[in-house]
Amino acid sequence: MRRVKVLTVVWCCLVGWMWGQSSLSSPKLVVGINVDGLNTDYLSLFWHELSDGGFKRLTAEGTHCESFDYGYQYAGQATDLATLYTGTLPYLHGIAGDTYFDRKHAKSITITQDTKVHSFGLEVPHSAHRLQATTFADELNEDSQGRAQIVSIAIDPTAAVLQVGHSGLALWLDKQTGRWTTSSYYDTALPSWAGKTADDYLHKRWEPLHLSALYYAAAKAKSKSFMYDLDKFCYGSSKYEQFATTPFANEMVADLAMETFQSYAMGKDLQTDLLLLQFSLQPLYNQSAGLLTLELEDAYLRLDKQLAVLLDFLDKRFGKNEVLVFLTNTRKMPLTKPYNERIPSKSFCTYRYMALLNSYLMAHYGSYNWVQGSWNGNVYLNRQLINEQNKDLRQVQQTAVDFFSTIPGVMNVSTSYQLNAAFVGAQRLRYAFHANSSGDLLFSLLPGWYEVDKNEKPTGFVAHYNGVGKLYLWGWKIPATTIKQTIEATDFAPTLAKWLGVSLPNASQGTYMPIALP
Repeated sequence: MRRVKVLTVVWCCLVGWMWGQSSLSSPKLVVGINVDGLNTDYLSLFWHELSDGGFKRLTAEGTHCESFDYGYQYAGQATDLATLYTGTLPYLHGIAGDTYFDRKHAKSITITQDTKVHSFGLEVPHSAHRLQATTFADELNEDSQGRAQIVSIAIDPTAAVLQVGHSGLALWLDKQTGRWTTSSYYDTALPSWAGKTADDYLHKRWEPLHLSALYYAAAKAKSKSFMYDLDKFCYGSSKYEQFATTPFANEMVADLAMETFQSYAMGKDLQTDLLLLQFSLQPLYNQSAGLLTLELEDAYLRLDKQLAVLLDFLDKRFGKNEVLVFLTNTRKMPLTKPYNERIPSKSFCTYRYMALLNSYLMAHYGSYNWVQGSWNGNVYLNRQLINEQNKDLRQVQQTAVDFFSTIPGVMNVSTSYQLNAAFVGAQRLRYAFHANSSGDLLFSLLPGWYEVDKNEKPTGFVAHYNGVGKLYLWGWKIPATTIKQTIEATDFAPTLAKWLGVSLPNASQGTYMPIALP
């Protein structure tokens, strides 16, 4: 018995030593940053204006993946974030767009909206209940048995939720109160340390960081200088939504990140902790997307400055070799009319074509409302009616395709049955498709075409086929190099899991990125 006890003690010590060695080989902290609206072409234009400690430091000291391919037509930042953190495609993770079409009430709602939980603010509550796969954060939480500190911070609730998934804490800005909030899905109460509000920033004045004459936009785009007192610029019932489009919203995110480090003592033990942030470089609410303005350029410079402060803080507090930082951007391209009028660019009024499609189906199946709605390239048929009228759904879908494929501006259109079969055969699709949330028909527009509503106002749905984003890695064991070959976005989560020694997300399809670590 004595010998058994001695062997047991030795075994426990050995296991403890091995666990410690494994943990010591992993970074103490992982910081993930997503920048909504980041156009890397603009980074090139503004390169001489950037600090040495922000994007330049990321590029010089870390790994830059020039071609980060999502593999499907852009369907919204929610879809890309879910793909990035689950390591799988929309068909499996369930997030096929920024919105979810509620067939029961025939309306679109935010994909993360969840009425079964409650919010600690005035806005509708959010959760990851429609995310069908685990994220990297979920697996880190499972493998650490809840010991890892996991926090996601974003102005936008959808980003805050889908970055982290089902575990940890997600915090976002309540656009009605200007306060940080979360839902009962993530915590029983709002943390006391998340007390800063947008009102704490509204006393500030926004003007160019440098002489306006030194800005690229001033010289090339003939953009004029500006000066905004935020308490006057952001006003009325939508003042916090307006505030969210200014660089001070990014400052608010950065300040809360610093509070998180302190409050959770992140990176202080052997267990790797995870902090996920989202910043925005989308244009001001009163400015057109796609236009280079002095304000937009200044927002880039301010974010670069905040990034430099963050990297310097992490280096000094934890040591560069103990922290892994990654930065990605969303792929959304702004809608812009070409300067040359001869370049094809036409509007596509889905509202009008839905009425024509319904008339076409009425001629075949009777005078009923066969079309329930349309959103972001999805057409939803009235499945309850089809069932009540004893019609074959697949046949009705095909009849709709026969009409829709003849509409000017439509490049491709497929039924849900066809897309299901295609994924089973090829394990990937050019559409962001999920059987439970996508429409009965999915269509794409010809290059240059863009969707408008019944008032001829652009909806944001355009012909966008570029599947490529960017990825920057810095710190820990990351080598200083540029990867020019295409990297699959689904490879990121498995690679991160491998580096940290945790299980792969449960629907992961990716392999490992070709980055040789020492």
